[in-house]
Formats: sequence, structure tokens, C-alpha cells
Amino acid sequence: MKPKKETGFTLVEVAISIAVMATVFLAIAGLFNTLHQVNARANTLTVTTQLAQQLLETYRNTAYTAIPLGTTDVSSILTPYANIGSPKSAAVTVTQADPTGLKSVDIIINYTDHKNPKVVEVTTLIAINGVNK
Repeated sequence: MKPKKETGFTLVEVAISIAVMATVFLAIAGLFNTLHQVNARANTLTVTTQLAQQLLETYRNTAYTAIPLGTTDVSSILTPYANIGSPKSAAVTVTQADPTGLKSVDIIINYTDHKNPKVVEVTTLIAINGVNK
């Protein structure tokens, strides 16, 4: 009589499969960590860009004659946002682009993102005969 052939996995096969699965799980865990960091950086960039755009819209909705020339520190707009890395600053520079009635408004937000300095800049031109006469 023939002995029955046992089927199943050997201890070596089980050990190899566990090692392969552990490697895959560690790679996936590392991927999630990287995706979390990328998402956090994108969120910070989105917030700073939206703040700059809101500030720009404030200037666009201000009468031409009420917009003062020079540089204004507006870093206080960044205070409520703890996720924006320090040091952080925001400034608005208004220059006379054309003496016949055109001002240039430059908004610059500087911040630190994971020890890397970042800058968001937006610029617009505001005319004396524009929407806000």
C-alpha cells in the first residue's frame, strides 16, 4: 500500500511568504506616510494661495484713490493658521505703474514648509477707470 502524500505548506514556504508579505506591508506603510506629507504640503500651499487671493480681492474692491502707495506688513492674516510653518510673513507692495492712473499691487507670503522656505506671490494692476472708479 502506498503511503498517502501529505499536502500543505512547509515551514520554509510559510516563512518566505511571511517575509514577502511583511515587505509589501512596510512599503505600503511608507507610501501612506509619504502621501500624508504631500497632502499636508499641498494643504499649506492652498491656504496661503487663498489668503493671498482674498487680500488681492480686498484691494481690487477698494477705490483707486484709497489704495496707498508703499509696503504694508499684513502678517497678522497668517496668525490663525498654525499649520503654516514659521517663520512666516506677508506683505503688500503698491507702486505707481503708470502716472496716468495705474497701480501695481504685489502680495508676497513667505513661510517655511518642512524646513524649506516657500513663497506665494500674486500681482494685479488696478486702474483709475476700473470697476471701482
